[in-house]
Amino acid sequence: MIGALFRGLFWFTVMMVAFALIVAESQAQPPTYLPWDYGKTYRITQGNGYGGHGFPYNHYSWDFAMPTGTPVRSAAAGTVREAGYAFGRGWGNVVLVCYGDGTCSRYAHLSSIAVRVGQRVGRYAFLGRVGSTGHSSGPHLHYQLERSGRRDVSIPSRFVEAGVPGSWQWVTSRNRPVRAGLTFGQARVYSSPTLSVAAGGSVRAVVTARYTGGWRVPCGRMNLGVRGDGPARFADHQAGWWPRSTWRYPNRVAAVDCLGYLDPGEYARWDLRFHVPEDTPDGTYLTGVYAPVHEGKAWSALRIPIRLRVQGAYRARYVGQSGPPSVAPGGSGAVRFLLWNTGRATWRRGEVNLGTREDRKFPFADASWGRHANRLLLHEQAVPPGSTGTFEGTFRVPPGTPPDRYRQDFAPVAEHKQWFGEKIGIYMVFTVE
Repeated sequence: MIGALFRGLFWFTVMMVAFALIVAESQAQPPTYLPWDYGKTYRITQGNGYGGHGFPYNHYSWDFAMPTGTPVRSAAAGTVREAGYAFGRGWGNVVLVCYGDGTCSRYAHLSSIAVRVGQRVGRYAFLGRVGSTGHSSGPHLHYQLERSGRRDVSIPSRFVEAGVPGSWQWVTSRNRPVRAGLTFGQARVYSSPTLSVAAGGSVRAVVTARYTGGWRVPCGRMNLGVRGDGPARFADHQAGWWPRSTWRYPNRVAAVDCLGYLDPGEYARWDLRFHVPEDTPDGTYLTGVYAPVHEGKAWSALRIPIRLRVQGAYRARYVGQSGPPSVAPGGSGAVRFLLWNTGRATWRRGEVNLGTREDRKFPFADASWGRHANRLLLHEQAVPPGSTGTFEGTFRVPPGTPPDRYRQDFAPVAEHKQWFGEKIGIYMVFTVE
């Protein structure tokens, strides 16, 4: 009597533990949706424990009657663990998608497979098409949840929109892509967000970013765009447009090395090529603030500024000058400045001069100055890079000029091209006694 009571308690405990494990396993799974297109309704021909679903490896599974070629969608976001023909259990063409909680969804008897092992997929991702491969009596989709590491052992599960449906029940999918925006992370600019380049030269910036969205996007519609849709400064269109170059438009760069689609978890790469005109002065220039854009859909929240630090072809360094002149009204004198050509362009007489800042007319200029009385002329015929040039002229103080100190600031200028060396701080003080 007592022995029978203990045996009863033992088996009751075993049943309760098993029930608890089953509940725990069913609650561990991520929210999973019926694995086909949103709004489509199909019938269950075999449910949990029905007919051929009486073995441990497929007990908690479903067969959905569907025409051959029906798209199969991922029930939840995860990573593809298997993708190919499985010779055991009669699965035929099978895809196994695993989740971060240790569970996996198996999709079997497919006619074709659209994913590869290791690929990250979002919910509603296209996995393949319904078929009748393996041990199958007709086209249908076999679906079950498994515990990762316990191969082919089905575990209890449920669907968000249908719970745990039974055999012969019609169920409608509410599965759809999670479109919470186009999301990217781990953005990087190689070699630096600020690139050095000589005027007249070209430079390349490579941008990479990890796609963290929940659905795959076509490569042809995934570009790197300029925020505000303005043209990228210095964009190199010399080779033309895509596919001869990576530029699709003045404000769009195509993704490179993208094979058909960009899947969740993959890295996108964009090559941006810039060409700086030879007459661009020294300085740091913002080419644009960039972000990945799914054309016609959404911009990502990233902001990727890319700047070019340009070393101009015309550059100068101060060497010396004549002493500050002290002149009486009606008197005259001479001025001279020495500048070192530190750029890459040769200074030529008549092309490079020393001009008054803001192009103001110098009040004491005489005929030795430029025709607008705002230029000191180059003395040498040519000053190649690495040599020193002399800018000189004479001046005359008109009679009746009030005694005072007159300061004049200068900067070299390549006529009709650019000012350069403005930050050297070249000036002279004229004292009228």
